[in-house]
Amino acid sequence: MVILPPDLRMNSANYINLILNEVGYPFYEQVAEEYGDVLWQDDSAKYHVSNRVKDWQKSMEMRRMVWPAQSPGLNPIENLWSIIKQRISKRRHRIANIEELGQIIQEEWDKLDMGVIQKTIETMHRRCLAVIKARGGHTKY
Repeated sequence: MVILPPDLRMNSANYINLILNEVGYPFYEQVAEEYGDVLWQDDSAKYHVSNRVKDWQKSMEMRRMVWPAQSPGLNPIENLWSIIKQRISKRRHRIANIEELGQIIQEEWDKLDMGVIQKTIETMHRRCLAVIKARGGHTKY
């Protein structure tokens, strides 16, 4: 997880420099080394799919999952963010400033159980089937 300064505007350059170079690609390599095959998953935010980012990923031989624009929120990270938000909401009256909020988000992220993360990832097949069945419409996910 990367907590960015509140005044930073995300763009292709910042995504490459602060996310991909610093954390994303090293993690991608680690997973590829451990499991063999890996795909990078993000959403279709403009800075995720810009030509600059695509060229960078190609130069690094970083395979990206194809993710349609306007797709339902199937990314398993959304479930994990929901868990973190629920935990933070129980502490919100004790948060004094933005720096403390960042620390608390990091603490809650670090507390996520790997079993919960794995279970969320394993639901991807069901999520995709549900979207197909709903013809792209609303699902329980």
